[in-house]
Amino acid sequence: MNHFFLLPFCCLLSLSLAQAQPCPEFSRLMRAGNRFMQEKEYKLALNKFNAARLCLPDSTSRVDKRISAVFDAIEKEKQAAIDQKKIADQEREKAKDALKMAEVAKAAAIANGQIAREARNDAIASAESARKAEAQAQKDAREAQALLWANESDKLPSDTAIRLLEKAAQYNLKAVPVYERLFRRFNESDSLAAKQLHLPHKPMAS
Repeated sequence: MNHFFLLPFCCLLSLSLAQAQPCPEFSRLMRAGNRFMQEKEYKLALNKFNAARLCLPDSTSRVDKRISAVFDAIEKEKQAAIDQKKIADQEREKAKDALKMAEVAKAAAIANGQIAREARNDAIASAESARKAEAQAQKDAREAQALLWANESDKLPSDTAIRLLEKAAQYNLKAVPVYERLFRRFNESDSLAAKQLHLPHKPMAS
């Protein structure tokens, strides 16, 4: 009779002792969860921690701290990714701005090059105009000098006048006053003086 009452008690005691025994896989599951967390394999880490909690319900508080740490790490990486995206977007905008500035600078350089070429062409044209103006001025001065000598020759003897008119003819033989005076003086002088003239085109004696 006494054994009959003791049997249920023994069963309850055995069940309680079985439930009180720690899970032999708990430590291994926790180590595995920590390792996966360090490797940033967060899904595997959560699986291991949840398995450890099921294996040892009394460790809920300890396991929950590790699970919270996993979610904190996930959130931290998520925020870091958002920050990196912002930085990447900012750098991309800076690159676009730099490209625009480079294009503007290139366009300005092309425009400046065109301006420089036009300025160079203008300078060459101006130099050519100045050269022609100088040449014309020298020609005008020589022709004026030739006319002056032609007028002065009227006051000189024939031989001396011919030498002065010879110089005038070298400057401007086509001027009528020079040509007429030279032709007249040539006819007045002897043939020896005439033969010694040095002209572009000697007038023929009539």
